[in-house]
Amino acid sequence: MTVLALSRAFRLHISFNWLSILIEVRLKFLVLLFFGFAIDGLLANDTDALFQLITILAVLIVVSVIRRAYYTRVFGTVCVEMGKNPSCPRDEPTCIDVECPDGDGT
Repeated sequence: MTVLALSRAFRLHISFNWLSILIEVRLKFLVLLFFGFAIDGLLANDTDALFQLITILAVLIVVSVIRRAYYTRVFGTVCVEMGKNPSCPRDEPTCIDVECPDGDGT
């Protein structure tokens, strides 16, 4: 299968993966911002910003775990679909010639 064919076949899966990556990156930026707020709040004997930071970190962990589990399932399926195409010789430049993350095609 070509890259274009794979992109069309798994458009929603790839889009969801990119969306979750963007959410994860934004949460990482918020962590940096709220570190400063938490420090300022603790210097003023206020723990509200610290609990906001803890909440953001918890959400970041949940989003990261879900994204990585989803990524593994989706791209494992993509590797299997690539392996089902016997009409695509390995030396043809328009075909994808990559190894699956675990190396056995699943």
